[in-house]
Amino acid sequence: MGFETGDDWLLKFINKGATAEEMIKAGRMVVESGIHLSEYVILGLGGVERSEVHSKNKTKVKFNIVELYSILNVFERCIFLSSKKELKPAIALYPTPVVLATSVDEKGKPNVCTLAWAGVLCSEPPQIGISIRPSRYSHELIIKTKEYVVNIPTADIVKETDYCGMVTGKKVDKFKETKLTPVKAKKVKPPLIKECPVNLECKVKDIIKLGAHDLFIGEIVNINADADVMDSPTNINFGKLKAITWNPISREYYGLGESLGEYGFSQKKQ
Repeated sequence: MGFETGDDWLLKFINKGATAEEMIKAGRMVVESGIHLSEYVILGLGGVERSEVHSKNKTKVKFNIVELYSILNVFERCIFLSSKKELKPAIALYPTPVVLATSVDEKGKPNVCTLAWAGVLCSEPPQIGISIRPSRYSHELIIKTKEYVVNIPTADIVKETDYCGMVTGKKVDKFKETKLTPVKAKKVKPPLIKECPVNLECKVKDIIKLGAHDLFIGEIVNINADADVMDSPTNINFGKLKAITWNPISREYYGLGESLGEYGFSQKKQ
């Protein structure tokens, strides 16, 4: 386009006495090309009360208020699209896996809670972590038993999954209300959930207080998987799961897309 920045390009239009229509067209071209437009120009365009635009050499172009707002709208979009913005620290990591964590009380009654703060922590020995607020009932149960099962739900039970995160097991039998099926685990007391195709039995190795949440580090002592999600006797095909992910910013559930490539595919010869 012949200009290093959006400023240079915009100022050319201003100095030529461009009309509002020409300015809007120019703005759209800047947006589409991704040229950087500095805050100086936006501030210059921001003199709405004067209904005029000031360039660096003080050239003035008159627009009415409607035209000026249209121009501002286009160039504000340009600023937003073409440069990085600093945001306040927040849990802006996406995607995060949605899991159903099961636990039991001292009488063996099972409970289930929905978590999104979960992930792999170590390969050998295989360890995962789940973070739970101390106020939650599951926190109380896992603290006592030092065991839990991470069950991977599917899109088919997303409504039940959401429900398990909305009510407390102190007052509600979530298995009864959701009609989810508890199945006896082999190496821990908390049950598996039959409707979840993959279940990870875990024993707590450590608990770390982080702030709003406590991190329960669990060593995986047994894995259970449905036959219809297995490619071989030892391999789970997670592409068949229809797993659920969580967007912590919009607070929405999402599914997963198709495979983008196998590990190491960038090093393979074409």
